[in-house]
Amino acid sequence: MDKLEILNKINANKAEIKRLGQETKDLQKHAIYNGWAQWTFSKNSDLALELGIIGSEKAPSKVWWETHRKQSFTRLCTVAADPNHNDHGAFWNKPTTYFKPDYSI
Repeated sequence: MDKLEILNKINANKAEIKRLGQETKDLQKHAIYNGWAQWTFSKNSDLALELGIIGSEKAPSKVWWETHRKQSFTRLCTVAADPNHNDHGAFWNKPTTYFKPDYSI
């Protein structure tokens, strides 16, 4: 393969990925509309407590931190508040949504 063929193949692959991504979104909407699937959230501690999914938390809740490790929590909040800090993305991360199909039908 020469340079032009490789670059054209890269562009074709990108276009196919974009098309498949849109097709996936459309199929997910269709599955949710028909009740065959649902959107769920990652099981972070505060959300797990709110939804009553106790025992599946990934980390202690904010209440636990403030009760047992208040100084560490305060320090982490201060340090991770800086968007350029390494821990900023993890510490201030919001729950992630996941597509959960129902295969029990």
